[in-house]
Amino acid sequence: MNVFSSDKIKNQIKKTALDIAGNSKNDSREIIDKLWNFAKEEVKYKVTIVGKPEEILKLRYGSCIDKTILFVCFARSLGIKARYHVILFHLAPVIEIFINKAPKLMKELGINKSSIKILSMFGKIPSLPHLRPDVFVNKKWISIKKPSIDKELEDCFHGEILPSPRYQKDFGSFESIKDILETSHMQKVIKVALKHKRIASSFVNIINEFLYSLRHQENKVLSEDEDIEEIFQRVIDFSKKESSYY
Repeated sequence: MNVFSSDKIKNQIKKTALDIAGNSKNDSREIIDKLWNFAKEEVKYKVTIVGKPEEILKLRYGSCIDKTILFVCFARSLGIKARYHVILFHLAPVIEIFINKAPKLMKELGINKSSIKILSMFGKIPSLPHLRPDVFVNKKWISIKKPSIDKELEDCFHGEILPSPRYQKDFGSFESIKDILETSHMQKVIKVALKHKRIASSFVNIINEFLYSLRHQENKVLSEDEDIEEIFQRVIDFSKKESSYY
């Protein structure tokens, strides 16, 4: 990325953040809520990683990782301290939620019990990350714990899409995506997923198809296939240039 395009994107991020903030007082809780609500509602939830904030804004979909990346870039562009808070959760309960909530869809997609058994092998992954932002306001760090899926899906799950807290572990806060990717835990997750990339991609696409089926508004791009290798490559690419966004 050359200097001109980098500055152009940086200005785009800041201008969008200022437009969202409106007349809110800088570094106030109001501006933080506005920035997070935009990332949460205007970026429709999909199991993927878009990575680059300008692409997230253009496509208007992404995962909890994308929503948190966008928020952190918004906040930092306005001089507000923000960081990434990582919660690890076991995959097995998510598969269980999927099986219990989607018997009809499973039948329509031809997903049989043996396929689910194969997919459940990802329960062997230590745990997967859920990202949410921390932000420094009123002289202290606070964690934004509001659900990061969009309202349409929240209504379907009554605001709950992640497993209960007993299936979660607080992995702590990180200054950059690069720091998260360099942990031994995340290295292991990536290694296992890429080793079984066909199954991992299938799992991601089945979940996205299921989530798409719950929506009232048709937006077919939210169910389009994803490739696990491309997903990881996009977040790795962003991690190398993250500091150029603010």
